Amino acid sequence: MQTVALNFGVSVEHYVYVDMEAFRRFVDSIGGIDVDVPSTVVDYEYPTEDYRTQKITITAGHQHFDGEHALQYARSRHQDSDFGRMRRQQQVVRAVINRLRRPEMLLKLPDIIGQVQSLIRTDLTPGQVFALAWTMKDVPPANIQTAVVDESYALGYMTPAGASVLRPQANRSEEHTSE
Repeated sequence: MQTVALNFGVSVEHYVYVDMEAFRRFVDSIGGIDVDVPSTVVDYEYPTEDYRTQKITITAGHQHFDGEHALQYARSRHQDSDFGRMRRQQQVVRAVINRLRRPEMLLKLPDIIGQVQSLIRTDLTPGQVFALAWTMKDVPPANIQTAVVDESYALGYMTPAGASVLRPQANRSEEHTSE
């Protein structure tokens, strides 16, 4: 929260931390998500739970993902880059929001929250989560903005320890948003 505020001037009031198991279960609990995959994703080095790798293929076109496949789509990065992965993650978040906006999902929301509550960390109460989700039904998708910190927004930088990172350009923060 402090990093976002410091680097982007955006105050983050609350947080929700979702690990991979919670993500899988959440997507399964809402009946999966629908994603239009723009191009086939082939990742020969997708990480497995036992610290190995496997090949995954996600075909282009309309896909209905269960939790495991949604996670694979969101995590895959070896075909293109971390930036491609970030864009896929945003696409998955939008698909989750679209699924939750359905009237039948709103009625199931208390049960869904109950199923995943023990798997997530947040400073929101269950009532606040429900109120936030209920409010989202009235937010037009066009009003939801996302951004990716990529090469057009930040300069490449090598840390003293040898890690390659992006350093945001302060004068670009107001100019750059995508989708």
